[in-house]
Amino acid sequence: MMSLGWMVFLGLLSRASAAEPVEIPDCCAFSCPDGWTVRQDSPKEDLHKTTCRPPCPEGGTCGSQPVLSVDADMRRGRFGYETHLNAIRSSGEKVRREAVFNGLRAFYASRQNEAAVYVPIRRGFIRLGYKAPTEKFEEDAGQFLELQRSFAFQTLCAAGSAQGKQARVLPEAADWSPVSVRGDARPVPVSSFVRTRRHGESRALVKAAVYDVAYDCVLVVAVYPESLRKEGSHFEFRYDMAGYRLDSADVKLVRIEDPGKKDLREDSRWLRRRGVSFSEDSAAGGRLTLYKLEPWADAATDNRAVLSDALFGGLGTVSVGYDVTGAAEGVE
Repeated sequence: MMSLGWMVFLGLLSRASAAEPVEIPDCCAFSCPDGWTVRQDSPKEDLHKTTCRPPCPEGGTCGSQPVLSVDADMRRGRFGYETHLNAIRSSGEKVRREAVFNGLRAFYASRQNEAAVYVPIRRGFIRLGYKAPTEKFEEDAGQFLELQRSFAFQTLCAAGSAQGKQARVLPEAADWSPVSVRGDARPVPVSSFVRTRRHGESRALVKAAVYDVAYDCVLVVAVYPESLRKEGSHFEFRYDMAGYRLDSADVKLVRIEDPGKKDLREDSRWLRRRGVSFSEDSAAGGRLTLYKLEPWADAATDNRAVLSDALFGGLGTVSVGYDVTGAAEGVE
């Protein structure tokens, strides 16, 4: 049985000199020991299983060899439903401690001849595992530490990691509610405008920023119409990215409540960080067409979209179009 001080022991073991890079789409990357056999399987969408095993010894059995594993369970669950705790209970593992792993809250668990790190994410969890026979558990445990050290989430936040890659909008986004989303790769020119039943059409200033949230990125496109400037109101398009895939999209009408701050042209994350009070309303219905989605911080990014037939209280039917070049790196 692994002792509670196993992590201290692992820290004293020497590091491996070579490794094989492995990637899980829309999730993460890590390294397996050089020469080990890597097997990847995806039995369901958003469920990926990877194992790393050394070659079977001559005259021996594969069952005597250690196994490293990375399971990425990113399936959607009910709000607030902690899938990692359910997985720990069902496996018979015991949580030994909580700690920060890759900037996220993680659970270190164990059972007979097994150790694991569970990292909860927005839709599920990542499990890094290690298993070995009793007589070899401590001898090969250093490989598990190397797996943890090599692990990194994939994001589009940094421009350098996004070169040559495009964000994806899956077909099922067309059924999202309250705002349906579809991608359209045609080079359609889009002007920046806001049209409301109450104010008619007006020009708009557009600003984009990218925020690194856990292992995902959030692109916030803020549209400031001249017609709502005196009210201190603007529209925000918020895109949550899961790796290179659009995971959710939301449109808000943000209203600054502080009378002396209504001229600010900043998004809600900037306002919240500086203690500026505001309220927000969600769109009721609407169709959002994304002609270009480049959710990373760079001066050359191109983001274009049109929102049609959305309903906001007090404004009636609203249509918004934006075409913005460049996205700043947002600071939380």
